[in-house]
Amino acid sequence: MSGEAFADSPLPSSFPSIAVHSSTLATKLDETNYSLWVLKFYLISVLINFSVMSTTLFPVHQNSINMVQQKSSISHQTPAST
Repeated sequence: MSGEAFADSPLPSSFPSIAVHSSTLATKLDETNYSLWVLKFYLISVLINFSVMSTTLFPVHQNSINMVQQKSSISHQTPAST
């Protein structure tokens, strides 16, 4: 008896569409969550690479600036000392 009343009600026909919609929404949320994790990983890797490059390249750049300044000061001092 209760099975017949349940079969006659309009609710079971609406349940599959709600289930499909919720599973589609869950899939979209999973894809969005995955995209956010990929974006976070990419940004963290870029920051790590930038920090490594800045620590390795900046002293070299600073040394080259110091060498250029020393050469220019030596070249300016040489005619004055002779």
